[in-house]
Amino acid sequence: MSSEKILYKTKPLENWAWGKELRNKHYSSIMTAKNDGKTLTSGSAHARILAAGLPNYVHLCGEPFGATIATMPELAQECAEAAEAQGFSRDMCAYMRLYWGASFLDKSPWGKFPKPDLGVQSAICDSHAKWHQMMTEYMGIPFFVVEVPQYYPALVDPHPSMIDYTAEQFMDMTSWMEKVTGQKWDDEKFITALLRINRIHVLWAEICTMNRAVPAPLDLKSMYSLYWPAAGGDIDEDTEAFYRALKDEVEQRVDEGIAALATERCRLMHENQPPWYALYIFRYMEGFGAVTNCGGYVFALGGAFDLEDDEQGNPHLVTETPVEQLEPRPKNREESMYLMAKLHFGRYRFVTSPDAKRRTAVALADDWKCNGAIIMLNRGCEGLSVGQTEARLALIDTGVPTMVYEANMADKREWDDREVRDRLDSYMESLGLTRLED
Repeated sequence: MSSEKILYKTKPLENWAWGKELRNKHYSSIMTAKNDGKTLTSGSAHARILAAGLPNYVHLCGEPFGATIATMPELAQECAEAAEAQGFSRDMCAYMRLYWGASFLDKSPWGKFPKPDLGVQSAICDSHAKWHQMMTEYMGIPFFVVEVPQYYPALVDPHPSMIDYTAEQFMDMTSWMEKVTGQKWDDEKFITALLRINRIHVLWAEICTMNRAVPAPLDLKSMYSLYWPAAGGDIDEDTEAFYRALKDEVEQRVDEGIAALATERCRLMHENQPPWYALYIFRYMEGFGAVTNCGGYVFALGGAFDLEDDEQGNPHLVTETPVEQLEPRPKNREESMYLMAKLHFGRYRFVTSPDAKRRTAVALADDWKCNGAIIMLNRGCEGLSVGQTEARLALIDTGVPTMVYEANMADKREWDDREVRDRLDSYMESLGLTRLED
């Protein structure tokens, strides 16, 4: 950590407005889907690829929808209380409860709740299948769920039988979708989308990797918005073009030494989702000259990374190669569903495996030159919080100072602003940082 008072060059991101435009366009298409003759599907963000062979569809992603509501505390509390009034516990997935509550109230941030035509889901965490099963039963719409087997240790390749089992379910899913929608599945359209979403994930990983530079060209608070199209947006040419342009811009910022924070003198990682209603804590840390430049949540869920050990056994995050450069283009439906199953297993072990999280945290701190790590013990997400205390111990063992706070990423009723600020003040002091003069 530098004690020098350096003032780096900084300037706004030129592509910021484009990313915001993609988000607005996506939600606008959801709200007008019925009038535009589109099939509206719903499921988790990662499940939006599942319906990509339909002729004209748009997907309502559950987690981004919940996170959006979470930035509006009054609406979020109303939705949470509506779910609780139906008997659902506060210790369940917070995004799920806000989604359910919005459907019960027939509300959304843009008007009435957009009722989907069908639900599609692949189950990668304990909440996902039941989330959309309950939603579709309540709305009286068709639902299909694919079981993705969990396996340990998650850092080895799954047994081929697991991939075969998952791919066969995807095959059944396409036949089911044709039946319930009365539309013919377009294999070429799906293959194009599958390869495109993989390229988008690789582009985001490459952008994240550039944040190893000193000074960091991006800050994590901004990256929560920038990663959104990769994690929950439309799988189209515009989204891919956005990330190519953003990659070029970030590369230029690195070359020119342009910083996200002009007063950067400390680099921190943040593990788990952020408290969406309290993103100002990242600006609060910047008041000490501390930039938050990486985090497993925004990196792993939006980017195509893999973990590799060096000769000393230390883990490092490496950007994957686009799958189309490694394997022949799928020629038919069977091959495309098998490839989708393989990609499923590769992406989500960072969510389900405590060992992967532990090693990812160590790799992030090392590769992104972090002086410390802040870990949110998130009561709102069981999946991403599993293994976080083990990750903290691993960071401490490697000499990385840590700070822990408890909260809920989407329910402000579990937020103690004074306690978190006090913890941050003490943590900054332990790092030798004092507040910079305004």
